[in-house]
Amino acid sequence: MKVLDLKKERLITYKVSVTTSNEKGSGTDANVKICLVGQKGETGIRSLDSDKDDFEQGKTDHFFIEAEDIGPLKKIKVGLESGGNEFISSIAGSDWKCSKITIEDPKRGTYVFNIDKWFKMKEWKEFDSQEPQLTSGVSYIVEITTGNIKGAGTSAKVYIDVIGDKNSTGKQILDNSPTNFNRGSKDTFTIDTVELGELKKIIVGHDNAGFGADWFLENVSITNERTSKQWHFGCGCWLSKSLDDKQTEKEFTSSSKPKKVTTYEVSVKTGSNRGSGTDANVFIEIKGKKLTSGKRKLDNMWNNFEAGQTDKFLIESIDVGTVKSIIIGHDNTGVGPGWYVDWISVVNLSRKKTYNFPVSRWFAKDEDDGLIERTLAPGEGDASGQSLYQVSVVTGNIRGAGTDANVFIEVFGKKGKSRKQVLDNSENNFEKGKTDVFVLKGGNDLGELTKIHIGHDNSGFGPGWFLEKVIVKNMKTNEEAFFFAGRWLAKDEGDGATEIDVAACKEDGTSSAPIVSYKVFVTTGDRRGAGTDANVFITLFGTKGDSSERLLESPGNNFERNSTDTFGFYCVDLGELTKINIRHDNSGFGPGWFLDTVVVESGVGQTFYFPCGHWLAKDEEDKQISRDIVAVTSSPEETYNPLVVYRAFVTTGDLPGAGTSSPIYITLFGKLKQSEELRLDSSLKSAFDRNETTEIALQTEYLGPLTKISLRIEPGGLLSFSTSWFLDKIRIVSEKDKESYFFLCGQWFEKSTLSRDISASTADGATYAKMVTYTIHVTTGRCRGAGTDANVFIIMYGEKDNSGRHLLDGPISAFEKGTTDVFRISSTDLGALKKIRLGHDGKGIGSGWFCESVTIECSAGGSWNFPCRRWFDVDEDDHQIERDLVVNGTPGRAIVTYRVSVITGLEKGAGTDANVFITIEGTEGRVDKAKLDNDKDNFERGRIDVFPLTTLDLGEIKQITIGHDNKGLASAWYLDKVLIVNDDTNKRWMFVCKQWFDDKQGDKKFVRTYTPSSKGITAYQVKVYTGTVRGAGTDANVLITLQGAKSKSAEIPLACGDNTNLFEEGNCDTFAVESPDLGDLVGLIIRHDNSGLGSDWFLDKVEVCDQGTGKWFIFSCGQWLDKSNGLSKSLKPTQTK
Repeated sequence: MKVLDLKKERLITYKVSVTTSNEKGSGTDANVKICLVGQKGETGIRSLDSDKDDFEQGKTDHFFIEAEDIGPLKKIKVGLESGGNEFISSIAGSDWKCSKITIEDPKRGTYVFNIDKWFKMKEWKEFDSQEPQLTSGVSYIVEITTGNIKGAGTSAKVYIDVIGDKNSTGKQILDNSPTNFNRGSKDTFTIDTVELGELKKIIVGHDNAGFGADWFLENVSITNERTSKQWHFGCGCWLSKSLDDKQTEKEFTSSSKPKKVTTYEVSVKTGSNRGSGTDANVFIEIKGKKLTSGKRKLDNMWNNFEAGQTDKFLIESIDVGTVKSIIIGHDNTGVGPGWYVDWISVVNLSRKKTYNFPVSRWFAKDEDDGLIERTLAPGEGDASGQSLYQVSVVTGNIRGAGTDANVFIEVFGKKGKSRKQVLDNSENNFEKGKTDVFVLKGGNDLGELTKIHIGHDNSGFGPGWFLEKVIVKNMKTNEEAFFFAGRWLAKDEGDGATEIDVAACKEDGTSSAPIVSYKVFVTTGDRRGAGTDANVFITLFGTKGDSSERLLESPGNNFERNSTDTFGFYCVDLGELTKINIRHDNSGFGPGWFLDTVVVESGVGQTFYFPCGHWLAKDEEDKQISRDIVAVTSSPEETYNPLVVYRAFVTTGDLPGAGTSSPIYITLFGKLKQSEELRLDSSLKSAFDRNETTEIALQTEYLGPLTKISLRIEPGGLLSFSTSWFLDKIRIVSEKDKESYFFLCGQWFEKSTLSRDISASTADGATYAKMVTYTIHVTTGRCRGAGTDANVFIIMYGEKDNSGRHLLDGPISAFEKGTTDVFRISSTDLGALKKIRLGHDGKGIGSGWFCESVTIECSAGGSWNFPCRRWFDVDEDDHQIERDLVVNGTPGRAIVTYRVSVITGLEKGAGTDANVFITIEGTEGRVDKAKLDNDKDNFERGRIDVFPLTTLDLGEIKQITIGHDNKGLASAWYLDKVLIVNDDTNKRWMFVCKQWFDDKQGDKKFVRTYTPSSKGITAYQVKVYTGTVRGAGTDANVLITLQGAKSKSAEIPLACGDNTNLFEEGNCDTFAVESPDLGDLVGLIIRHDNSGLGSDWFLDKVEVCDQGTGKWFIFSCGQWLDKSNGLSKSLKPTQTK
């Protein structure tokens, strides 16, 4: 008879795979021990030991544990203990970093525990997976091929992250040999991980450490060892801080086979022009339809890219296929970085395919179009085979004809045009009387030449240039075209042009006539604002022709008031001058110009006079900015009337706030004429201050006896409220006839009246009455955000007058929520007040303001009340920050306090650390994004948080929007419900939510909108206190029934959403329940079902809070609920609060 060993029959074998981290120093010689814990039991502590060198850096070791079936695996315990000799263990290396542990259960599959922790000697750690990922382990073979080009290998630490459609490996260090990643090598690594599925991409990088960190990665191949499926990732690029795109980490997608690598031969021909070579770092990128070589530095000797030199380079790269374009450029470093390229050739040596790129362009910040990098498409034929043109430039043989500026040319033909090219092959180009010859390289034949565009950049000392002519010859056909200029290209000669178009001629000849110098004297008149910043132009007309328009320009400030400026230019002899045309372009600040006279002296000894005495201005006289002036034979004595001085004595009234810093303007009216508008401008700091007289001199033409003045104040100034001004009077004295004129005012200039006309009086006199004091009481509302930091002002309007604008300036704490501030203002007696204007300037943090009311008392008698109850806020109410309030007017909506109870659910992890906000929308208004925060432990699991919100009456609440900002360590939140109660009317609105607010669960929303649920529902917070006597706790299920004055609830289980230990000895457990409104509680029934191992329960007391009223009911018990004393108790409230 066979006797079975039943215990052995129940044994199964667990495979334990332990991966030591690849981090330096991660391995250990100490003993690693493990205990597996399942739903049915545990294996006990087992030592992980084999006959190999276990737990080496980056290594995975495999062990087998035979034990009884412990059921589904829940957690593991891992520890580190010394070996037989603690001294040897300590010096050999004891600390250990574990990357991960996988447990293969032959019945249930593989459990993965990601550890990534350091262990110290005699340290134990537990790792559990609440929902273990059940999968099968897979090994992936990773083959890394380093390129076989100069400097391709790296000494840096290389890592990879393999990403599939099911999982990713995370960042894995690749290091199993000191000779990894040498030039031309293939390195193989094994990564043990979970099943990744179909591989989609990899991320490869390095830490840029060590000497020679730059790395050229050719390709990566990865094989699933279980299925033998293989994926290829073509790379062919540098991972480098200094090469290509300067990135040390890159992402690559998979392909069915490795990408081909080829060698490209790149030939670069630098031009022969002066200064064509460069010392900058040159790079190239070769681009196909989808693939690219990446940016590659071209450098194989110290003197690459010299003028006239052809340099060749070899580039190893992935084969980009048909070359569609190249990007060529440099980094603009070194002395003389500018570079002129003739052509570039790229040869794919594997395919024996050549691509030519004609260039003939500058790569320079100060040449051509200023670009130092260009994208080029392949051209046809030989890269160097281009049409050539010879350009001969003849500089005139007159004084100062040569130039030091940079000269450029564009040639136009019937088939196209050349690029703009700088003409420069000698340090002494374009000298007086000299002919300079240049060769232009253009892409295609331009056909029959039609014109040239030639000019210079006006740089250097003496840039002006007299160009005689240009001859352009097609060096293939020997055809010539002639371009006759015969003129100055100079800012201070002729028309001021420095570049021109010249039409082609088929025959040679001469282009310039005899030249005469002209000197022009321009006198600006003595009028206020007479000078101009505009550009002024003149054209001289004579019996032999005209000069063409010339810009009048010389160093310094030209055309200033009452000054004469001198200009000169050369021109063909015009004969006897008959007239001039003079104009400006209306540019600059203050372009209007008052011209007195122009005098022209010719180089042949003649002088011509052109009197003007008029404005050239868009806003003066006839509004013309161009005038023709006929010559006269002698110098005119006077061209316009002289100015006289009027002295104005301006007296500001003696009232609070009477002064101003705003600009003030005056127009004088006399019997002969009126002045232009003049500014009352004074350098005195006290100008226009309260009770100050300011003297100002005004210049204008003589007006005759004064009849009136027109005054205007312009909003602005140093202070926000300085636009208001109380003018007493103005006295004006004419210095021509010594007459005095009085203009009596005694009135405010303010927002509604910024200008006044005042007639002249024959005598001085008083203009305004005595002062009284107004005491102003301003009450700020008590709703949320009612206070303001803005500057508040008031204007009082009475039967007699208004007070003008007054700043209500008090302590820093003025206009705080729920406060009344008192201010006093001195003013003339305004009579019975009819209304006030109240507002603020919208400045400061939190400028919005809610005003409850304003009360004003007058020292001469009288009191007035101005109800308000309105927002002064661009974001609230009607968005106004300034209002008119009438005596005993109708106030706005009432202020109400709403009590918002937020009930967090009982689900595991229901609480949140995020910032929670709510928006409440009613029929009469809304509260927008109010932050709910009154305790550091708000929104804990199963908790009811109550927040008071004081605001304007919202009417019937239609919906709420509640959410959080998704911040904090644990932002996910399970919201059960929200109850809102109007404390004034006790009206309630319940919003049932029961959803996660989490960007990783469900619909991933963390802001939601709800409408009220059925009426009559309220929430109760129930606190159950278990006694402190020994064995007081219970494992039974507890149920409660609430009895109110109106009705009683159904029986409600008191439970959490998981296995939380409730009703433990000495504990207080809190629950949120909902029910129809029961009225004031008069009793409750609490019981348990006698289930569980220890069901007997000692109940101390129960506290219940009605969230609708905020009222607490206390039910004392102090009894056992068991079989002997009864499992149910009926309790009455012993206390309310």
